[in-house]
Amino acid sequence: MTWVKIYDQRLEQQSGQAIPTVVLEGLSCRRLNFSCTSENPRPTWRKALDLVQFVQFPIIDAPNLEFFRRSIPLNQHKIIDLPSFVPATTYSLQLKIPHWLENITIQLWEFQGEINPIVLPLRSPGFILPFAGQLPDSGYILEPDGYYILLTSNTVRTLGNASSGANIAQDWAQTLFKHLWVSYPNEICPVYSLGSKANRGTSADEDWQGDRQIALPDLRGRTFIGAGVVDTVTRTRGTFIGQDSMILTINHLPSHNHPGSAIANAGTHFHTASTDAQGYHSHTGGTGAAGSHAHSFDAHGNAAIGNFRPLRSNNAGTYNTLSTSTVGDHAHSIGADGLHGHNVSIQWAGDHAHGLTITSQGLGNPLSLIQRSIVEHYLISSGAR
Repeated sequence: MTWVKIYDQRLEQQSGQAIPTVVLEGLSCRRLNFSCTSENPRPTWRKALDLVQFVQFPIIDAPNLEFFRRSIPLNQHKIIDLPSFVPATTYSLQLKIPHWLENITIQLWEFQGEINPIVLPLRSPGFILPFAGQLPDSGYILEPDGYYILLTSNTVRTLGNASSGANIAQDWAQTLFKHLWVSYPNEICPVYSLGSKANRGTSADEDWQGDRQIALPDLRGRTFIGAGVVDTVTRTRGTFIGQDSMILTINHLPSHNHPGSAIANAGTHFHTASTDAQGYHSHTGGTGAAGSHAHSFDAHGNAAIGNFRPLRSNNAGTYNTLSTSTVGDHAHSIGADGLHGHNVSIQWAGDHAHGLTITSQGLGNPLSLIQRSIVEHYLISSGAR
């Protein structure tokens, strides 16, 4: 894909007469690049010429038809995409120079190669735009006025002058080199010297002339957000923020509890108990029979003892000795019914709690932070060359 110059002439008025129309015939290219300059033009002279395309269709005796007309500006490049025809035909161009121009230099290039249906408008250096298309291995797209360089390449990452050894080592990269040097810190666009990161010099010109390289901003996997202050947070232009994923920690979770216990203090209950009746036993024992004894007393006068009839004595001077029966032997029986029970009292204050262990779960996998997106390339303009 190259640009080939097909016309380069300086034209002047002769004897005050307007410069005649230039006619170019037998052309077939669809994309042309014009450069028209004039010496000492007035500020109001903005038009260089009017371009008129005439097409000769492959029909016998068919006239040439005016098919396309376009005005070409003065002192700047202008790319023109001409209409295509089926079947392919040749065409001629008429370049009509306005009468007020005393001189004009016309340069014309035609594009040879496959034409991208989209002509990228070249902007100032640093202009970034998304691009949905395939790119050459060189990592940049050549446009007539300059270049668009890929910011999402896995291999083309640096630029510098022709002696720098950068991935893009071209003198036309100087304007973009300076722009990156001024616009981005060394953390984002580091400067390299002899293949190693280095501190920047005192100026972009010094590093450029010192055969240093500067890295392109790496936009792989990144998107854009607006700079400024949002909710007291300042987002500074030309800085990288954010990440693809993160692992949540306890500090990212709201305050919460994990309750768990047995039914609190509801364990009140009784324990009953008793002994059985196997304590049956007897107690043996007795008193001896040696209790035989008699009670004696003197009987004088009249007396009565127990069930005995009263005794009478006619002779008051004498007395008789009396006695009771001696049969006083006896015994005491002891019962043998030893059946009995023992009452047992057990305290019933059994209120208590049960400790509860809650099993931890989770794998700690990273949480994706990527929004729904479409993946495309980013290009940056090198500026006009």
